[in-house]
Amino acid sequence: MSLITRVIKLSISLGCVLIVLLGAQKLWAADSELQAKVENLDRTFDSLGQWLLTQYDPTTGGFWESTAEQPSSIEWLYLWRDKKPRLESTARAVIIIDDMDAIQSLPVTARTKLIDYIKHFQTSDGWFNDPNEKRNTQSKLGRGLNYGIESLRRLQADPIYSLPNTVESANQYQNLDDQDSLQDWLQTISKQQNAWTVGGAVQDQLWIIQRFPAQQQERLTNSLFDLLAKQQSEDGYWWQGTPYERLSGAYKVSTYYLVSGKPMPRSQRIYNTTLTVLRNEPATHVCYVRNTLHLIEALQPYIDSETIGLDLADIVDTTMHNLSTFKTADGGFSQKPNGKFGTTDGASQAMKARNELRRLVGLPPKPFPGAEALIIELSQ
Repeated sequence: MSLITRVIKLSISLGCVLIVLLGAQKLWAADSELQAKVENLDRTFDSLGQWLLTQYDPTTGGFWESTAEQPSSIEWLYLWRDKKPRLESTARAVIIIDDMDAIQSLPVTARTKLIDYIKHFQTSDGWFNDPNEKRNTQSKLGRGLNYGIESLRRLQADPIYSLPNTVESANQYQNLDDQDSLQDWLQTISKQQNAWTVGGAVQDQLWIIQRFPAQQQERLTNSLFDLLAKQQSEDGYWWQGTPYERLSGAYKVSTYYLVSGKPMPRSQRIYNTTLTVLRNEPATHVCYVRNTLHLIEALQPYIDSETIGLDLADIVDTTMHNLSTFKTADGGFSQKPNGKFGTTDGASQAMKARNELRRLVGLPPKPFPGAEALIIELSQ
């Protein structure tokens, strides 16, 4: 199986990459007090099922990103009649429901409508296209394919059309079929955008490149690793931006090395820089909380376990404090601190952070609370 095929299969829930590749072993000794703190974190998620229900659109079967995104009755009648829940928010809702271990409990009618809604985004060429998605074509293409595949997989459903698997299909959207094009593209965006955006854009391209023939995939991904090696900074991070933007870019890059089996370059420097950011910088986006934990986990094979064990209390306490700033009064989690409305992105990122904290302190996986209210309401 090629590197990029593995990336697409493990993509949306990158925590799964870490679990699969590192195994389920306890990484270091965590005291019972830390474990108790993390167990108590589940109280923060008690109302999540009820919150998610408020984002459900029974007309389409999809889920809105937030209450703020939903049109009022007057807006729907006169302005936004064609506005519908997005593919990404619906797919994230599926991930949340699955993490609640509630997919199998969904009522047949609701589950069928949800599957059909996700399928309707797929076009005859195999890609998933959401007309309500405002991202640029490059990002929209890779993310749409990834979210469509992953959400249907979790729902145990197949797409309508075969996935794109030819150079011609991919080249309808991209011109990354040679090393020079890839190098020009990466150099351009790394000068114009922050490290987090660059890392995400590279990941989007990997999801597209995986549709190329195997030999071309390997050639392009090897070229990409060569380019990454040349652009790494002395502190271990890549590209420009704020400390957390650069941390998030390093997290994106770490997943490429992890699934490829390639050693992480300057791993100790990456770890030291990451702990400095965690301890000294405010987390102004919920993704920063999740990205930090997954980056530390990706570095685990290269860092002495005693070192991480000594830092574990700081990691847990800071993460729990940061997560608390994204909890919203409506029962969800926002993308920004002290937000008014929860979002599916905020909720899914908070859930991933919770899962990673459990793993870091040696607790076993555990479904999220709050599924009962969701299932009961959808059954009516």
